[in-house]
Amino acid sequence: MKMRRLSIFKAFALSAAVAFVATSCLKESDDTLILPVPDGTIPTNVIPAEVLETITGSTIGMHIYEGVKPPVMFTDTIYIPNGTDDNGNTIYRTVSSAQFVCSPELLVYSSDNKYQPGDRFDDTYFAFVGQSNANIVQYYEREGSSFSYAKDAQITGDGDNFTIYFYEDGIFNDGKTFSKATIISGTWSEDGIKDYEICFLMLDKQDSNGDLMHVNHYRVCRDGDGVASKCHWLNGEMIK
Repeated sequence: MKMRRLSIFKAFALSAAVAFVATSCLKESDDTLILPVPDGTIPTNVIPAEVLETITGSTIGMHIYEGVKPPVMFTDTIYIPNGTDDNGNTIYRTVSSAQFVCSPELLVYSSDNKYQPGDRFDDTYFAFVGQSNANIVQYYEREGSSFSYAKDAQITGDGDNFTIYFYEDGIFNDGKTFSKATIISGTWSEDGIKDYEICFLMLDKQDSNGDLMHVNHYRVCRDGDGVASKCHWLNGEMIK
């Protein structure tokens, strides 16, 4: 099994990635969140319908779970520094999280053929933080030396089955920019996320050297042993 390192959500080509900053939101404007339609499906202005049809088809077979009653996911309480009291002692606020590791992470499909099914990537640590009553979470990920987060990720699903999606804008320190959508699906269990799978879709980019994945192309990865296991890797100092 080949091991290839893909930094920053595995959305890029073989050249070395450089540091970048990213913001994430499901927004049509600065004031309007793109929420699920009433039956809990993913809006086509977030993920195009033809992409959803392809990735859920027989060749790839990714699961997209619809609905407005996904599981409440919780594995850890994170304590976040929040100032000091009159005696100079640190005050903390708490937030719920669900933390996991995907190992081994294997490529299932690459629409641009940059990689081959079965290619193995660095173990990926990820977390869902602060799940709200509207099923919005923050998404955090660490892979190798890369660390990224999404401010507004939406959960759909029903029972133990869920799908999380979010949109992300980013800029590298050499000027490359991108807009990307991510979809994560799986089934909540006592051991972790069963049948964990993740898809990355490049929506737009400014990239004169061709380092980034082509626009309208996508990649799908899964956990090789079938379960993204529960773990603890995120702490309050890392929360945005």
